[in-house]
Amino acid sequence: MEQRRIPDYVRNPDFVVQQITPQHPQALESRRSALRAKKTESEKHDRLRLQLQQVFNDAYFSRKKSGGNLDDDLFLVAHGMHPETQEPFEQVAGEVGERYDAHGIAKLDQLQSLLRLLDEGIDPKKDIHTAPFAVPDEKRAALGAALGTASGEAYKDGIAVVTSGYAKKLDSDGIRHVFVNDVYADMKGPLQELYPQYQIHLLSEQKKVLEDEALLQRA
Repeated sequence: MEQRRIPDYVRNPDFVVQQITPQHPQALESRRSALRAKKTESEKHDRLRLQLQQVFNDAYFSRKKSGGNLDDDLFLVAHGMHPETQEPFEQVAGEVGERYDAHGIAKLDQLQSLLRLLDEGIDPKKDIHTAPFAVPDEKRAALGAALGTASGEAYKDGIAVVTSGYAKKLDSDGIRHVFVNDVYADMKGPLQELYPQYQIHLLSEQKKVLEDEALLQRA
């Protein structure tokens, strides 16, 4: 009985590479370049995530060591005051802030919740609790009761607040701005590098960012 010949590519997996290399060196080099780029991008992603985790941890442990309180400092920034200097910063006018749909990340596991939201974006099929970024004083009570937030605004006393663009909605138009609480100021750069599709700011920059955009949209 005649013995059936086993193909070279089965007996020797390197046969395919050996055959491709002499005939298609450019294709092989292109493939190698793509793999190197993918590896570099993956390493960059991991490095930036570790950097963000380090900033997050340092904010807590540095205050614990000095007798400070992280929650108190987050609260101060949410209400317009730099925690280090105790100096106020200007907050966006309520008449402008109410035109931005917002969602505050202020519960447990805040860093991972923020990164997951930025990775996945807003899923219109899932419920997300939103409120205006800011509201005029005379509307606070009514909006607070309707939206379930004490001030009628999105919570700002956590790691960050994400917003839509001017006169847009998060669930239909997606995230445009990410305002990082100044307690985590060192996250701004890594977040912008990791998520170039969003505009990353500090919470203390809210007035200029949102009011400048509103002026452009109204023009």
